[in-house]
Amino acid sequence: MSRDRSHSVNPQREAANLPAPHTVRYYDAGGNLRPELVDQEAEEWAKRLADVRTAQLRRFYDSVLALERQIQLQAPEPQHREKAFQTLKAQFKMLRSKAAYTQKRNRLPEDFLRFFVNHTASVQNYKDFEAFRRHFEAVMGFHRFFAREP
Repeated sequence: MSRDRSHSVNPQREAANLPAPHTVRYYDAGGNLRPELVDQEAEEWAKRLADVRTAQLRRFYDSVLALERQIQLQAPEPQHREKAFQTLKAQFKMLRSKAAYTQKRNRLPEDFLRFFVNHTASVQNYKDFEAFRRHFEAVMGFHRFFAREP
């Protein structure tokens, strides 16, 4: 016997939406990594994420580093890393759903989720991925300074 569950849906859950992604510019007009991405913008994100425990943020950063290692193992020569990234791109995109789960489960600030929504939407190739990794590395460094944990 099947139960009609349409009346037991929590209206607050139905209204929940992921934040809309905002495009992140990784490079300037000359194709160089924007210095502010690893400086002022990383510092600003670290401040916005100050209420996130370092260990939680570190787990996500470790996932990014693990993905980078997988790419380098698949393509030891730099000219083949784009192809390797494309084969692993779905793993990178999973950061968005993992962040959504973690944010809801641990009642983290929405900025935690927004960070990953923005970047998973903006990273399109290996060069973008490397820029994101460097940005995230800078965020981690600044986060250690701004984190509000014992």
